[in-house]
Amino acid sequence: MENTRKETLYLALFLTLCCFILRLPSIYSGMPYFQHEDEAHHFNRTVRMVQSGDWNPHYFHKPSLHFYLRAPVVAASFLYEVRRGNIRKIEEVRTKDSYGLAGYAFTASHPGIVKWNRAFSILLSLGILLLTFVLVLEITPSLLTATTASLLVAFSPTLLEHSATIGVDVPMSFFCILSSYLAVLFLRTSSTSTIYFSALAAGLAISTKYNALPIALTPLITLLVSRNATGAKLVISSVLIALGFIIASPFILASFPTFLNQLAYEIWHYGIAGHTGHTAEPGVAQALFYVRWIASDGVGLLAALALPIGILYGLLVYRMKTLSLLTFPLFFFLLMAMQRANFTRNMIVLIPYIAIFGALTIDIITSKISSRKNTFSLFLPGILICVLLAQPLKSTLTERIALSSQKKDSRTELMGWMQQNPSTGDIAISGELQLPIDFAEQGTRSRQPLSNATGQELYLSGFERVIAGNLKEPLRNVLDYYTLKHNIKGNAERQRVPVSPEVIVLDAKNDPYNAEPLADAPKLYVSSGDEIKCGKSKDDMTTPTEGHCWLNWKQSVLHLDSSRTEPGFLAFSAMSPWQDQKIAFMISGSKEEFELKAGEWQRIVLKLGEGHSDGSSLRVHTFIQHIHSPADYSNSSDTRRLGVAFKAFAVQ
Repeated sequence: MENTRKETLYLALFLTLCCFILRLPSIYSGMPYFQHEDEAHHFNRTVRMVQSGDWNPHYFHKPSLHFYLRAPVVAASFLYEVRRGNIRKIEEVRTKDSYGLAGYAFTASHPGIVKWNRAFSILLSLGILLLTFVLVLEITPSLLTATTASLLVAFSPTLLEHSATIGVDVPMSFFCILSSYLAVLFLRTSSTSTIYFSALAAGLAISTKYNALPIALTPLITLLVSRNATGAKLVISSVLIALGFIIASPFILASFPTFLNQLAYEIWHYGIAGHTGHTAEPGVAQALFYVRWIASDGVGLLAALALPIGILYGLLVYRMKTLSLLTFPLFFFLLMAMQRANFTRNMIVLIPYIAIFGALTIDIITSKISSRKNTFSLFLPGILICVLLAQPLKSTLTERIALSSQKKDSRTELMGWMQQNPSTGDIAISGELQLPIDFAEQGTRSRQPLSNATGQELYLSGFERVIAGNLKEPLRNVLDYYTLKHNIKGNAERQRVPVSPEVIVLDAKNDPYNAEPLADAPKLYVSSGDEIKCGKSKDDMTTPTEGHCWLNWKQSVLHLDSSRTEPGFLAFSAMSPWQDQKIAFMISGSKEEFELKAGEWQRIVLKLGEGHSDGSSLRVHTFIQHIHSPADYSNSSDTRRLGVAFKAFAVQ
């Protein structure tokens, strides 16, 4: 009995709804933090194209169709966010961050735009499911077989993991399965336009990702096995494949050397160099790696075991359609098995094909028992389908539950804690944590490259609180100057892309202004006279462009070029931009304190006693109460941490 259109439509809608419900939490996963390196790169690059209006991506490690497909989504979601009052200009979307890999922002400034782009990925993944469904119906009229294949696609753990990712693999998979569907449809209809559209879709697939190249064989081999091939049709199909590729990536021709060099890099990366943590020897070892993936996170062990049976059955019963459908996955698997690098996300394009051939085993069983009327034969297909789907369904439901009940990222927890536990002083936040910039650079907070800092440097730079990734971060001698205030558990290892990292909050032990002099306090060498020079050593003293020198540490030792040893006076001018600034000087154990008015130069005279000089330089230990950055306290763009400015030194 043939399927009714209404029955088929309702079933397709039901399968699509199930697939969407499984994938829905992926849209929100991790936000506002990107958890995948490539996703952040692709999103930010697409936004930059929209911001600049330059449709030449100047980037050909991947072809361009992916970016052009997403650009309208960026534009539409931007306007939607404008309507919600979350943004005013497209330039407000931050795409750059000096602390991010390759300079990209790994924290979304406007998560809503990211979510819409992820939703677009899910829409394409739903398209993959529907194409799988109708493709099976082109091979066999069995709704049961079509449903089984579609559910294998819906339940694939790897496909679920990447279905919402802003990347190239889902769009590539969509165009590949579309090309295969049109090719199989051509075998039924013999419509020349259908095979031409299949060729065009193949070109679009390759213009999404170079790895899709074997899909070019699908329309050509389909023509040959159909016995309807002519030289003209083969030539036109070949031209349409190339045309689809060029139309979707037109600037390859305008930037041909860049294209060649970056394509060459990808060939070298995959085939020669490999990738740390994702490498196997080309050939048998790589093929076995992917076979193990198919049997686990691809479609599960039973579907993997059913795969060769389904292929053999298809070749015997649906020969031409099977040859057409098998062309791409066979040559694609061989291509990837010959590479050194392996990423399972590259293989999600195979999941619909594996699902179709695996599900054809159901077609074998239903055809064998269709004439039998006993109760067992009626329930057997359903039982086998449940068994076939059990493993991937279990993994998918586990992942779906994990996504929907995902614990807050440690950085989100940190922001809540900071709101409840404010610091009255300046806060240094590790830039590597990738906290939202609006939060991390608000008020007296500033992001710092803590991986290159020491506890003493931060302490003397005036930071009363330090927020770091974890104590394993190379923040030397930090516990000599700070105490552990709060610890948020998370991933303790250093990560290339931070995902819920362990976070520690450290507060300064005391005020260095009132502390004992440090034996290893920073040194500043200063010349006397009206034209002042200064530097961190005698050899690097230069004339400052501002006409005065800055002391930017809470404690430091001032070295003045004076050989005078008898008692006298040291006179100079000092100024600080900060209110209630206090400064103290210690010479030969005697300490004098002064209070400076903000922005005003003040003449200071210090008494010099015995032993103040070593015969070549005058040493003065300085204590400054306030060290801040103008960018944190005013509308200035000056990010330097400033304390007190000095000029016009004279020894009398």
